[in-house]
Amino acid sequence: MLSRIHNPVQVESGPRYVMRGQYRDATIQVVCGYVGTEDAWAYHVLVQQPGQPDKNLVEKPSQWFANTQQQAWDKGFGAGIAVVDRPTGFQTQVK
Repeated sequence: MLSRIHNPVQVESGPRYVMRGQYRDATIQVVCGYVGTEDAWAYHVLVQQPGQPDKNLVEKPSQWFANTQQQAWDKGFGAGIAVVDRPTGFQTQVK
């Protein structure tokens, strides 16, 4: 997924790692950190689009996990891209 992101830049590192990039007219930010008790990388995603409120795709503390930091970036940007591509937004609840 990172290949579809324009200008990906890591803007923070350790203990919280933040990467930000552009997709279409949106800024997608993925925040991750290693969780020793889970032996995994927890991550959450923020999508900012012009004229819309910021969308935080998961509650904090995050319940989304990846096996590696790279996998967290890929999954996070993938979720952000899905929100931008889906005109109705991201489903956060099952009704």
